[in-house]
Amino acid sequence: MKLPKNILDKAVKSGQEYGWRRDDFVDIIDAALPLDLIEKVKENLMIIIDLE
Repeated sequence: MKLPKNILDKAVKSGQEYGWRRDDFVDIIDAALPLDLIEKVKENLMIIIDLE
């Protein structure tokens, strides 16, 4: 699956994995929800929260 440009533009890529900065998290979720991306990738979705 190819991610939309507006989501990829904020991504930090490491190998085959994508991550997003904490400051961008809400924007990324808001962009993904109307596209049903969360539902399509939920088995591969891992959320790591840095509490620092």
